[in-house]
Amino acid sequence: MIFQEIVDSIRVLSVREQDSLIELIHQQRKQQRGNDLWSDLQKFRNTLEQEKIFYDEDDFSNLRERTSGREVNLST
Repeated sequence: MIFQEIVDSIRVLSVREQDSLIELIHQQRKQQRGNDLWSDLQKFRNTLEQEKIFYDEDDFSNLRERTSGREVNLST
């Protein structure tokens, strides 16, 4: 089925059926994005392990900027 045939077949659906289809597609995309994130995280962890890259909380202990930031002048 080509894209235009799919579009044409959707047009004959009732509004309620179209809404259900949109929700179904939305849920599948949401799940797919979550699966991609998990898969990417697993690949990252495997790469760290293969490259023998190890880290612990001490590696992140001094990363936070402790200053209050720039001064803001609200007067005109």
